[in-house]
Amino acid sequence: VDLEVLRPVPNASRLASRFFTVAEQAFVAAGRDEDDRSSRFLRTWTRKEALLKATGEGISRPLRDIETAGLCAPADGCWLGDLTLPIPAAAALCVDVTRVIGPSSTGGADCRGGGSRG
Repeated sequence: VDLEVLRPVPNASRLASRFFTVAEQAFVAAGRDEDDRSSRFLRTWTRKEALLKATGEGISRPLRDIETAGLCAPADGCWLGDLTLPIPAAAALCVDVTRVIGPSSTGGADCRGGGSRG
């Protein structure tokens, strides 16, 4: 799980170009205004953090190598989704289903590979 209180992120699109994949950068850039771009940046950031926490990797590889724009599903070896909270926050939950139900249930897939399902 990862959570970030929604707040302004100055130059969210520029930051996205440093840390996010091309698809994630497009998601951030598509925001209708600076507040929306900040929200999209923080949503993407929490997805990446939740995925890295679930896999136990931490920030051990470039964040641009980790695709979360399509989220991931059990067939990828994990489930990654946004959480809706009663506070102004971006939050994501990731479960490495290979640890919970075993790799045979996921066809042997591994969410450490990025886990995107476009």
